[in-house]
Amino acid sequence: MKKGEDLHKAGFLLLAYALIEQCEIKVSWEDIAVNPWGKPYLKNHKDIFFNISHCHGGVDCAVSIGTPIGIDVEKIRAYKRYTFNRSFTLEERENILKSNNPERDYFIHWTLKESYIKAIGMGFAYPMKNISFKLKDNIIYANRPKCRFLLLE
Repeated sequence: MKKGEDLHKAGFLLLAYALIEQCEIKVSWEDIAVNPWGKPYLKNHKDIFFNISHCHGGVDCAVSIGTPIGIDVEKIRAYKRYTFNRSFTLEERENILKSNNPERDYFIHWTLKESYIKAIGMGFAYPMKNISFKLKDNIIYANRPKCRFLLLE
């Protein structure tokens, strides 16, 4: 089994555990479908939302009842300038570039953006520049007033 397949399986196992513990629901792979943009959902429990993320040896899962949810986990590393220019607003780019740790700040913004596009169920079909963030004194400000964001490092 390849490394990516291991992470995918680990994500499913986290989901299965969370659903048993929190919702008393037992799931199998057959209980999961995807929307037109690839966001997974439970066929028989449309009021339960979940999201899984994995990268470079890390995997995480979030479950919510009644409210769409998105999650992203990333390893801080060098980033591609093309993605930076295409996905971030001018203000975000300026703030990241003047940061003491631009790679860290890039991935803070990236994970927030990706968690949002995963929560709304559109993935990368949604223009990433349409959601923007500003962080000040450990508070996350977004241009989406009805959304809440949490950042764990």
